[in-house]
Amino acid sequence: MFFKHALPFFISTLLLAGCQSSFGPQSINNTHAPYNQAIADTANQQMLLNLVRLKYRDEMFFLKVGSVTSTFTMKSNIGADFVKNLGLGSYSTLAKDLISPALGMSYSDIPTISYLPLQGEDFFKSVLSPISLDTLLVLIQSGWNIDRVFNLCVERVNDLYNSPSSAFSSTTNPEHDKFSTVSKLLRSLQLSHSIEVGLSQDNLHLMILFRPTPENQSSIDELQNLLGIKGGATNNLFRISSDFLGVSPNQITINTRGISSIMHYLAQTVVSPHEHIKAGLVEPNVNLGKETEKLFQVNVSEYPPDNAFITVPYRGYWFYIAANDLRSKSVFMLLSQLFNLQSGQIKYTGPTLTLPVR
Repeated sequence: MFFKHALPFFISTLLLAGCQSSFGPQSINNTHAPYNQAIADTANQQMLLNLVRLKYRDEMFFLKVGSVTSTFTMKSNIGADFVKNLGLGSYSTLAKDLISPALGMSYSDIPTISYLPLQGEDFFKSVLSPISLDTLLVLIQSGWNIDRVFNLCVERVNDLYNSPSSAFSSTTNPEHDKFSTVSKLLRSLQLSHSIEVGLSQDNLHLMILFRPTPENQSSIDELQNLLGIKGGATNNLFRISSDFLGVSPNQITINTRGISSIMHYLAQTVVSPHEHIKAGLVEPNVNLGKETEKLFQVNVSEYPPDNAFITVPYRGYWFYIAANDLRSKSVFMLLSQLFNLQSGQIKYTGPTLTLPVR
């Protein structure tokens, strides 16, 4: 009789032991993807929010997730209540020996998140300092379109300017048009495998090599004329430098933007509501030109948009990047990679904000 009543007790014990043995691995399956998605979403929202802030000439601010520590606790209680019939009392003939199993289990997940405010001299140096030419090389060699990298990261190449200091206007900018033509020509040569970008043999200088063919010779000639350089049948290797004071005939000189300059540049594409323009909260939307509008676009809506890749609320409106705007999404991804690369070089030693999440 005892073993008959005790059987459920032992079965329950084995089941709880099995659950507890798989608790650790199962907790990773349950939490890794949600944490990953939450951190990625909030990082994207923070970047878009700072672009909108810059449009309104508000100060940008970054708060980075330094660490996520989660404590998992599982407690199980297993017991039994045993009642023995002693044959006493008027109801003793009806009583039986009883074994009543008592089972209990509790589970808790306590995450602790540490935030690092990105600020201070080192951070602002990394944000304001121009992107290195080596970084441009890495981006191009990693598969990014050379025209997208140039339009976003380069402010000047030789004597051609790409909207320096985000100086957009409603009038046509001949220099910007020529710069856009250079970007298009570089992209066409990249697609036809007619250019190579890499380091010199002594690993000291960045070089670009043009490979002329009967099909692309006219494009190479046009590109070299726009840049004011001279190639030839045996001389199509040019040095890339950032030194505008020591310009040589066979040199392509590039002035790159910093992260702050790139963000100011892209902030001009944020569409502002007419109410804010009339109230003087933001400057009127300007004609950015066809090429810039194709590069990046942030829309605004009075209500939360349905078809949005990223959405942030600000000053009573919703600013967003459309989910089907693949060009803007690509530029936004490139901006995020550049920001992570630049800010990742900082060794933060200041205090952190640690919050237990309940």
